[in-house]
Amino acid sequence: MANEPSVSWYEYVSEIDAAQGTRPLSMWQLNTVEADGNSDLTLKKFIIWNNKSGTQAAQTMRNCTIGTRDTSGGFNQPLVKERWVKGHFPVGANPFAIGAVDNAGVLTAVEMPIKAASSAAATGTVEGNINDGNMATAGNDKNYSIFQLRMVVPASSGAGLVQAKLRVGYEITG
Repeated sequence: MANEPSVSWYEYVSEIDAAQGTRPLSMWQLNTVEADGNSDLTLKKFIIWNNKSGTQAAQTMRNCTIGTRDTSGGFNQPLVKERWVKGHFPVGANPFAIGAVDNAGVLTAVEMPIKAASSAAATGTVEGNINDGNMATAGNDKNYSIFQLRMVVPASSGAGLVQAKLRVGYEITG
């Protein structure tokens, strides 16, 4: 049986020139974002790998989504409840508001579906095949997904430090 998925996040060294490569990402650092400001200044491409440079196969991630949570893992911060994070999948697609909605008093996650970069990949899947970790290598595009996120802070938001979590959700079978 294959290993558990091994998820790693990456960003482009340059948002303008992908040829400069990628680097590991542990935090989406936005610095100061003005309420009702130009959200294009926060637009960023993310790459999520399953089993990057893996020498043994990992399980396929199914029903993959990108979501947000507050720092305690819930939906209580305005960033989550008001869906400030907008996702674009595939890159350049219309924005998808990520966060939570109130369904009769119960906050429910609203997450953006993603899939591997390969046009042959099934909806919602990112495979965990053995690979060399290079995005240009044939077949590796089944092991990673590329998407964009931006922060759209409403004019009504308060000032101050806001922290939240981005997460990739998935299921495995077997």
